[in-house]
Amino acid sequence: MALDAELFLVFFVLAIIYSCFFAYTVIRALGFKNFLVRWKHAKLLYIFQLAEIFFRMLSFWLICFFDSQINLNDANIGFLLLSLPEALFISSYFMLFWVMITANIYTRLNSDSSYDYKLNPGRYRLQIVGKLTLTLLAILMVFEGVMYILLFCSVIEPTYIVLQQCIQAFITAIIVIVGLLRVQCKYSGVPYKNEKSAQFMKVVIFSTLVWTAGRITHGILYIFRRRDLERESSDLSSLNLNDMVPTIVFIVDLLVTELICFYLVLDSSFYKLFSYEEELSASLPLINKSGAPLPLDSTVTQSFGSNQNSVLELNLGFISTDEIIIQDSLSEKPGKLGKLYRGIVKNIPVVIRRIVLPRTNKYVIENIKHDIEKMTELECPHFMPVRAAAIDGNTIDLITQYIPNGSLYSVLHERSVLFEFYDKLRISREIAFAIRFLHEQGLVHGHLTSQNILLDSEWRVLISDVGLDHLKKFAGLVDKYCNKGSWSSPELLKDEKNPVAVKAQASDDSYSYGMILWEIMTMQVPFPDFTIKKLKQMIVEDGFRPAIPEKMNDGIKELMKSCWNVDPARRPDFNLIFSTLCNIETNYKGA
Repeated sequence: MALDAELFLVFFVLAIIYSCFFAYTVIRALGFKNFLVRWKHAKLLYIFQLAEIFFRMLSFWLICFFDSQINLNDANIGFLLLSLPEALFISSYFMLFWVMITANIYTRLNSDSSYDYKLNPGRYRLQIVGKLTLTLLAILMVFEGVMYILLFCSVIEPTYIVLQQCIQAFITAIIVIVGLLRVQCKYSGVPYKNEKSAQFMKVVIFSTLVWTAGRITHGILYIFRRRDLERESSDLSSLNLNDMVPTIVFIVDLLVTELICFYLVLDSSFYKLFSYEEELSASLPLINKSGAPLPLDSTVTQSFGSNQNSVLELNLGFISTDEIIIQDSLSEKPGKLGKLYRGIVKNIPVVIRRIVLPRTNKYVIENIKHDIEKMTELECPHFMPVRAAAIDGNTIDLITQYIPNGSLYSVLHERSVLFEFYDKLRISREIAFAIRFLHEQGLVHGHLTSQNILLDSEWRVLISDVGLDHLKKFAGLVDKYCNKGSWSSPELLKDEKNPVAVKAQASDDSYSYGMILWEIMTMQVPFPDFTIKKLKQMIVEDGFRPAIPEKMNDGIKELMKSCWNVDPARRPDFNLIFSTLCNIETNYKGA
């Protein structure tokens, strides 16, 4: 039997609304590429929500236009159309709970006094919560599947699933409320990283509370209007607007327990929490340009300043060597990867790293091309990717942005630019933030030094020399290239067979960071002019580390020591390094 005209209009409007929400959710899903790795589970929140909205939308369109074909008087068919999305909604609710726990950990300063990665309670608790959430979710989905199989085998009536979903709504709401209270009590004395972090947390908590209120409302509606709701689910064609109560209950249920909840997590105030760009703006204010030390060669900075935007837009891929104009040499240090030149490409000032190999082969060139293409996809304001490349026989030219202020090494040791302690903290923090991002992408730098950390015209950090592993290994094999030195970890120095860091670990970057932090604070070069053999003897065999001045900030001293730990497993990861520096900076500003 066909639906009444009034009831058709109700379902038609609902179908339109859910179609709009479906399109909105798809648009949000297209932004998954901007999610930080630590928020990868948040993608499941939107995936489950997308599936739930799709099935709800599909159900309403089927009810509107194919009611006679699908036989709405069949209790199982009618019940399935309107109850199946509920199972998917509860999955989204579980994922929101996990997001809430994660946000509580990552938006606050680390309060743990230990720098030991293994003793980091926040990370450990997060892993436990994640495993429990996924386990409960898997059990729930299996249970729901079994219930629907029993329904279609006529073993149980729809009433049992209605009751199960009613109980489930209350139980999940209780779990989330208890979890929220537990987390708030646990972190009540831990300050947020900054004002934006506090605002983000308020948005997440508010959204969680609204979803929880929706679950409770959903359960209450099942209790007080169970007969009407069962009739609505099992015999849609018998509904009419003369009996308004079931229809009103149904519409209110969807509005309060679903649509409002969907809107909250799709809104930009919630969604932007997961993106790299938002965390960057929230956590890393730039060094005040007016308060930062001026570049020594101000004319160079000004002359190239107008071209910075053009350089950032330069992303040409592979070009011909005829398009490269070399002007003058910047570096010819022995043992380095090629020679550096200042030049012009497409009327834009650039730096050309020219590598002339004694020999190459097709396999090596293909691997090098693949590495270059991979690095151009690494989108982060704190990395300086290869903007273009030219390969002509055994000559490889890598084109990068020209940075007038040069490397951190040259600023500290050749130009002796003086930074205030607060600016040193900011630079150190930006380095930690950048390497943390790199590690979250599953990548390791492997030879982090002050020479491949650049400072732009506003003294922001740019990490260079990332990736290109095949090129470096081949250059080490045929051209005596070596990227080990005073900043290298004992594990890398111990490997005498390979002049290039092979299979570097995140702990190697932590050790190197400790050296750079010491370098920034003392403005001295660690173990200057030491050969690899001498470094191995001093650092690996004798266990020497640079001397730390007594007057240095206590938090900085402890962080350095933990980075230099002889046991790689006990060195801090960059989540802990970054949060520690945030804590030190907060205490410094409050002193």
